[in-house]
Amino acid sequence: MLTVRYIQFAASRLGKERGMLNRATRFCESYLTANLDTIQTPGVAALLDWLPQFSSATTDPLILCRAAYNARHAPQIATLEALRQELAVAPQGTAETFRSVKHLVGRLAEKIRTPANLVNDSLLLRPLLDSYEIRRVEAPVAAKIPVTDGLRNLDSIIRRMLPADDPRLEDLQVYLGQLDGSLGLEDAIRAISDDEERQHNVHAEIQMLEEFHRNQRKFVAHDRYIACSKLACFCCKLYFKWHPGRFVEPECHQKTYLNWRPIDLPERVESKYWPDQRRVLANLSKELSNLVEEQIITQQQPTPWHPDSITNITAVMGSVAISEVGEVFESGDGESDEVTDSDSLAHLNYDETVDNTDNESGESDEESDGGVGLGY
Repeated sequence: MLTVRYIQFAASRLGKERGMLNRATRFCESYLTANLDTIQTPGVAALLDWLPQFSSATTDPLILCRAAYNARHAPQIATLEALRQELAVAPQGTAETFRSVKHLVGRLAEKIRTPANLVNDSLLLRPLLDSYEIRRVEAPVAAKIPVTDGLRNLDSIIRRMLPADDPRLEDLQVYLGQLDGSLGLEDAIRAISDDEERQHNVHAEIQMLEEFHRNQRKFVAHDRYIACSKLACFCCKLYFKWHPGRFVEPECHQKTYLNWRPIDLPERVESKYWPDQRRVLANLSKELSNLVEEQIITQQQPTPWHPDSITNITAVMGSVAISEVGEVFESGDGESDEVTDSDSLAHLNYDETVDNTDNESGESDEESDGGVGLGY
């Protein structure tokens, strides 16, 4: 009964995952059939017999989740992983699709495993379950990107990221110009402001962090840990890291999203939360800037796409780089609508973390080459 209620609750998400698995499975079937003579990985014939259970038109999510749960440790899961490695040199998207099948099977199987884990945990945590209280936290309004000054171009951005008179400036501007030609970086940056027309959300872990911190709520056994259903994005991880509440830093899937937003402070500098938020966002921006600068200088290639949730069939994912160019222009998987308050990057030239919030005007450095001030 608990499993049925869980699946009903997650019906919308399950529909998306079922559709993605159906498409990925059919692609894998077609690719394997067309390349049967050239593929060296053993077990392909058995995999072709196994895949149709996930490409069929079943509309019952419970049946599909049970099929995934029963298949999660099948030999074909190892075959999918072996094919992903063999097809790393295949056309773009091929290896990733085999990886997606494995990942989505794991996500669907989780819908069966999670209720069972809840029942088992309840036997160990009976005192907590006898005394808990559930309260609704009203979602805060997300901050909007400050009005830009017309200098949101690559040359100006890299100039603000580097110290004054940095000898690397010209070479880095040339390199970014080359990237812009193939990736459309400048258009993507300008599109951030255009995206303000739609409603953005503050990530759940940031909402709960500020709910506990601003209302001085107490944690059981002083365990300052905030749990969410998915790994945190990179901006959320940095927000936790620099927040004065000293909360436990969450595990992170290392992705960054351009639609990440902090909580809006309508009173601006008059808000009692302003000094802390300004300091946190300044340090967050500085750390992001340093990482972006490192990737530009080293001309580091983006890491391959990876999901922002855990498959839970094999060990958890290892560490990955902080950005993927193809991923950074997207908002994620549709579940987390997020933040960045872009401010001028002029304050990121400091060699130490930012701890000075005495500038009550909230304005950006007047010497900066355009951009947006941290005081929004």
